[in-house]
Amino acid sequence: MKYNLFKNKSWILPIALLGSLISNAQQIDIEKAPAPLYRDPVYDGVADPSIIWDDSGKQWIMYYTSRRANKTGLKGVEYCYGTAIGIATSKDNGVIWQYEGVANLPQPDKGLNTFWAPQVVYDTLKGVYHMFVTYIKGVYTDWGGERQIFRYTSKDKINWQFAEKIATTGCIDAMVFQIKNGYWKMWYKDEKRNSRIYTAISEDLTDWQLTDTEEAAGNSHEGPVVFSFKDQYWMLTDMWNGLDVYTSNDASNWEYNNTILTLKEPGRRPDDNVMGRHADVIVLKNKAYVIYFTHPGRIYKNEKEKSESTYRYRRSSLQIAELEVKEGKLNCNRDKYYLGL
Repeated sequence: MKYNLFKNKSWILPIALLGSLISNAQQIDIEKAPAPLYRDPVYDGVADPSIIWDDSGKQWIMYYTSRRANKTGLKGVEYCYGTAIGIATSKDNGVIWQYEGVANLPQPDKGLNTFWAPQVVYDTLKGVYHMFVTYIKGVYTDWGGERQIFRYTSKDKINWQFAEKIATTGCIDAMVFQIKNGYWKMWYKDEKRNSRIYTAISEDLTDWQLTDTEEAAGNSHEGPVVFSFKDQYWMLTDMWNGLDVYTSNDASNWEYNNTILTLKEPGRRPDDNVMGRHADVIVLKNKAYVIYFTHPGRIYKNEKEKSESTYRYRRSSLQIAELEVKEGKLNCNRDKYYLGL
């Protein structure tokens, strides 16, 4: 839907008030966090995490793609399809995560279908959770299927109601973040336009205007995550050999900053011996933490991945690490607390 973006600003919260909405209960105890941080107890294929604070339950809630890594008889990338959105919670500052089942997401099609890459945000004014998620009808053994971005809403964070299809096709990995002037912005991967990052914008999380603007231009990537840290915006994108980092003063014009969690700089922690993939970021006051997934059983030769139809190849784990800005560059020493550095 097209509309005048700034026709009504009366709903916009001042930035100072937005900051005050962070509960004092929100903490991450990264020094005690295990490695790996989490593995899906059903299919062992956790990917694409989205983590949000639940103030009513005084807990962290994580939504993720539950790839069917340990299911036998699947061919090609079939284990990446037919996937539900898994849920896990932590009441002890992100140290122990309890599996809570899967999100109840009504589907428009019968049979086994596919959900990928959830992004959950909370509308503090209306008390409603919004999930933006990729939906694909059916299951494929190759990277087939028509991708769509759906929006769902929920009050209890488990049972969801379908709200709308965002007017995009061939698009995945929606990231939604409220920026300084109060409106909401979405970044997503457009596979029909060379897998570049495009955007949409909304006043109220319900009506979205596609901007037709490529951001973090010049490269193909996926899984964008945007956050505010150290007085500027940051974007991480999965570029299939680590995470590219971009910076911006206005959340629109981005400059390449660094690449982190690369294959050349593996971690020493269990299941952290390879590149980091599609991530989420938690910012608490002056600290930032990246939660990313790895495929620890994959084998590489000269930085090229050896494809296998094995459980070892398919399984995945979550890790957490601290992000730090040093001399203007965003860095991530994933072994910092493991080695006591």
